[in-house]
Amino acid sequence: MDNLSPAESDIALMRWSILWRTVILSALGKTMYPYCRHLRSLDLRDFSALLDRLDETRSRKVAKQFFDSHLSSFHHVLQTTGKYRTTRLNSDRILAEVGDIITQQAPLLEGIAEPSTSDVLSSTLPAWAPRLTHLHELELWDGKALEDEHLRKLLHTHCPKLNRLRMYRSLASVPDRSIAAFISGMPQDALRSFENMDTSGIGPQTCLAINGHGRSLTSLKLALEEDEILGLGLLQGCTQLETLHISTLHITALRPSIDLKATRNDVYLEIVDWLRRCAQLTEVFFNDVVSAPDLLLPILLNGDVKLHTLGIKAKEGSMYLAKDQHDFHSALSTQSSLKHLDICADPVGRVLMSLEALANRRICDLGHHDEGR
Repeated sequence: MDNLSPAESDIALMRWSILWRTVILSALGKTMYPYCRHLRSLDLRDFSALLDRLDETRSRKVAKQFFDSHLSSFHHVLQTTGKYRTTRLNSDRILAEVGDIITQQAPLLEGIAEPSTSDVLSSTLPAWAPRLTHLHELELWDGKALEDEHLRKLLHTHCPKLNRLRMYRSLASVPDRSIAAFISGMPQDALRSFENMDTSGIGPQTCLAINGHGRSLTSLKLALEEDEILGLGLLQGCTQLETLHISTLHITALRPSIDLKATRNDVYLEIVDWLRRCAQLTEVFFNDVVSAPDLLLPILLNGDVKLHTLGIKAKEGSMYLAKDQHDFHSALSTQSSLKHLDICADPVGRVLMSLEALANRRICDLGHHDEGR
């Protein structure tokens, strides 16, 4: 809505609120058609964003209409402190109560997403899990919910179809153990997709647990601390991957990523051995991994691999030296299926190496090539 005029924004907000109001009314049995019975996804991120908009002063009229009549019982506010005392919506309580009524009346739900403004699922999932027998995808803002052993058992018992787990972070006291316990408790080779986006304590226990789903896992997106990168060597069984994203967290010019090949060659060789056998890959992305070209080379040289997308992003200090990666640049020409290439490298020797390596490339329909900063 940021690019809309005030009038257009108001109309869009009204339509947005009507959509959610209709879903909630349906859950309450107040609509002619039981829309909620056919709901497949409960995106609490979207509902939380709506509540934030309704909390704005200029949206109070829409908010009043939203919480009118049958939805008045969900209108909870908090008293703010300070010189100018006012009220604001108690979003956490509203999210919990609305989610509770919807999960009771939406038996076909396949996905639930937690908002970034609240770890509402930590407190609500224990009650909701027995209703989520068709759940396929769970998206957590904070993976600390999985620290609850009782919740893990409920999800394992009542959500046998769960095969996609996504989290932004985990602030659990021992996140590696709790995430690993949840993944290990799932049926073997059930997990199809796993992703974390920020500090989550992904360590050797989680990597070993993920490895137990090697024949089913097709998408793996990991954001790891520098020392956690070493756990990648434990993923030897995950050879059916189609999508692989690896990012190193909290890298700066003053704190560049480690060169695995130079400093931890034993781990480097284990990771290379794993990647060499990932013949189903079509999309690979490395972010702030200085060893990326060396790790990617065996993938490029695997005749069974048909990459569509390849990316290497890096901050200053974590870029690879273009002049040192002739073999990597030359190997790019072997991937005739490649359509999107986005490479960030230290430009020393860039022009010469690019011309030498790519002049005779057989890359067709290349969507984007960007080597350098």
